[in-house]
Amino acid sequence: MMANPRMDWPKVTVRVQADGREREFPDIHAASGRRQERDGLRLRAQGEETLAFSIERTDGAEMDVDWVEARFTTPIHNFSKVILPDGGREYVFRDKALILRATVTQVTAPNDGHPFVALADQTGAVVYSYGLVSHLTESTCRCVDPLLSARKALRGGHDVLTLAFRMPSEGWRMGRTRRIRQTLWRSTAAPTWFHALRRYAEVCRSHFRVRYPVEPAAFEPTWCTWTAWCSDRLSDETVLANARLAREMGVRTVILDDGWFGPGLDTDDRPLNIGDYYPDPAKHPDLKGLARRLHDLEMDLLLWYAPTCISPDSHAFRQWSGHCVESQGRKVLAPNGFYNLCPCNPEVRAYAAAEVVRMLRDYDADGFKVDLYNTLPTTPCDAAHRHDTDSAIEGVRRMMRDLWRALRRVRPHGLLELKQNYGNVISAQWGTMVRAGDTAYDVDTNLHRCAYIQAYAPVTHNDYLACSIHDSPRDVAIMMIKEITGGVPTLSMDLTKQPAATLATLKAWLAFYRSRAALWRRPRAPQNGRLDVWEIGDRRSAVVSALFGATELRLPKAAETVILNGTGRAELFVRMAGAGRFHVERFDARHRPAGRATVRLSDGARLAVSSGGGATLRPI
Repeated sequence: MMANPRMDWPKVTVRVQADGREREFPDIHAASGRRQERDGLRLRAQGEETLAFSIERTDGAEMDVDWVEARFTTPIHNFSKVILPDGGREYVFRDKALILRATVTQVTAPNDGHPFVALADQTGAVVYSYGLVSHLTESTCRCVDPLLSARKALRGGHDVLTLAFRMPSEGWRMGRTRRIRQTLWRSTAAPTWFHALRRYAEVCRSHFRVRYPVEPAAFEPTWCTWTAWCSDRLSDETVLANARLAREMGVRTVILDDGWFGPGLDTDDRPLNIGDYYPDPAKHPDLKGLARRLHDLEMDLLLWYAPTCISPDSHAFRQWSGHCVESQGRKVLAPNGFYNLCPCNPEVRAYAAAEVVRMLRDYDADGFKVDLYNTLPTTPCDAAHRHDTDSAIEGVRRMMRDLWRALRRVRPHGLLELKQNYGNVISAQWGTMVRAGDTAYDVDTNLHRCAYIQAYAPVTHNDYLACSIHDSPRDVAIMMIKEITGGVPTLSMDLTKQPAATLATLKAWLAFYRSRAALWRRPRAPQNGRLDVWEIGDRRSAVVSALFGATELRLPKAAETVILNGTGRAELFVRMAGAGRFHVERFDARHRPAGRATVRLSDGARLAVSSGGGATLRPI
């Protein structure tokens, strides 16, 4: 791994197009490049890990800026993994080095992630990482060296990799200003991309002075109606029947998902009415009464709400059709069959916040699952209605802030679930948890998406676990190990039809989670670049999860360590400093005792642990 305290890599070049002309300032972090002048523009730079620069005209006059581009150059390697700008939802499908040469990635309103890059060597350790700090609105990242020719052949031979971040993306302009100010971040080494992202997020959080709310109820296990059945089957009776079982298993939050107000997105035979957030009388004739009955069970109720989405068949569309996002004079229809209200319009944001207040008061809800900002267009809105910002990302953030403030005025401890497409390091402050993107029946992708969120958000929620009635107790246990490793466990299945063994397994793992409530509020991190072993805790109590194909784990120095075996192996190798004797209590997939022993362990020792189960170790 390359380590260089002088930050010789990544090298940074800045390009700018202002007043109709393009200039370039090379190698701005070198000692000779801290102040440069090019054709009437002056650049000043300072810093090492956090590199700030400013650009202004030498005569002090205002300039008209189209864009600024920061180019990061590093030696090229056969990288084993690359992490490109994303919200953490798609990176798991695009983490191969081959993707660098052909993919353009963007930070947009529907994918408001992080302009962050990490490049890992053959062991999974990061050799270079970098990103934008101050410009967290629309931006584009593309590879400029090595480049593909027009005939799709690679032009190699330079032995360097250069990725360019354009601020803002094509379609937006920076506009008139006397001074451009931007801050970048770069690093040369980290144990894993996760650790690099966590450090980048710390820098961004400090730069924007972000403070996250901490709401204990956000750590409570959750049950959601979404994948339990088609939303056509929603009713007070189906919700309550599941809520009673969920409550018995340790769940404390119920989410009434899409479809509570009419046909859901999973319904194809009737027009949508998204935008009209009033209970469907056939499903919920007394929604406030349902909330009261859930409160009697000591459970919170969250309502699904898509603030910008508005169906052409809704009543709300008649009033707000002139406030939809347009491009080239035409309303932009989302693939889901609805339009989006423009978040850059202050009247739209005020309306969305007023709806939050109305629903809280009318239905006695405890908060919201806010969804579908990721259906917004990736182009600027050019409609005739008023805009108080040109950036759709900034418009969404203002809306998120307004909804959060409206919620907390009415419910000081209300809950608000965000999704990772828009619940990034900055906007996570306007919610109580960030959920992984939809991954029904795919717990592995869910875990990878949760891993990304864990690098920056204080509370990560799994996407809702949808068990099949055909899943074995061992597989259910392994899925729950992955859920607990990823964040707060969540469920979305019809509990009334699950086999008794499935319910018993779920209940056992939720009891394990709840018995260590304080532990899950601590940061967690992977032990290796494969992200197949995770550790959380301190010297008093720790949990280590072995997942996927993991064969070994590092035993932390703690008074109690619980090892969770989310692999198919019956034994795991223990890595540790020195040797010692331990009391070992093993448990199976349903947390039933599976034997006690006193063992002597040293580095490389084998430890028997049931697949889907675990073992508690206490040093003697």
